[in-house]
Amino acid sequence: MNDSLGMAGKYNVYRCEDNAGFYFEHDQYGDERSVRVNIDPATKQAFDYEGMYEVPATCLEWLRANGVDVSDVE
Repeated sequence: MNDSLGMAGKYNVYRCEDNAGFYFEHDQYGDERSVRVNIDPATKQAFDYEGMYEVPATCLEWLRANGVDVSDVE
C-alpha cells in the first residue's frame, strides 16, 4: 500500500496502487469499513466505487477538495 495522503474524517486516504483512484480505509475498522473510488484521469470524475454501500460524506468532501467531480457517485 502507498503512503497515506492524509485523513478524510476517520478514513486514511491512499492512492490506489494501479493509480486508478483512491482508497479510503477506516482508522479503527480497517478493511471492514473501506471504500475504493475510481477516477477517470482525463476528466477527474469519479465514476465507480466498491467496498461499502455508499461513499461516506467525509470521503466525498475530501475528493471534492482535491478537484474530483463526485456527482456520479453521490
